Amino acid sequence: MIDIDSVEVCKYCYEPLAIIETAYYRGHTNKATRLTKEIAKRCNVPGYMLFYYELETPAKPPQERAKHPQILRYDPRYDIDLRFVWRNLFEYPIAYKETDQNEWLEELNMLHKRHSKECIKWQK
Repeated sequence: MIDIDSVEVCKYCYEPLAIIETAYYRGHTNKATRLTKEIAKRCNVPGYMLFYYELETPAKPPQERAKHPQILRYDPRYDIDLRFVWRNLFEYPIAYKETDQNEWLEELNMLHKRHSKECIKWQK
């Protein structure tokens, strides 16, 4: 049995927009993504490998980790400054990109924008 970590969906019609494998980043990018890629392919959506880590700041001691590391979108309630190391599984051998949460959200927002043109429920 293999789990699916995340499915980005349309908030109006629940159509899957991306299948995402996630893992805490510890300096390596070795992670099995075969199932993620296969499911994304069958759903005809992008598949992503997304590593994340909390940016350590002087105001937050290194030993104090995020209380909710599964929150992968910026949420001011949790005061987590996340960084992401990610790539689209279908754009291999494109290297991983290291970005902040805003750039990752731009990627997800692009999927929603593209989908909105064909989503019947979006336009109501």
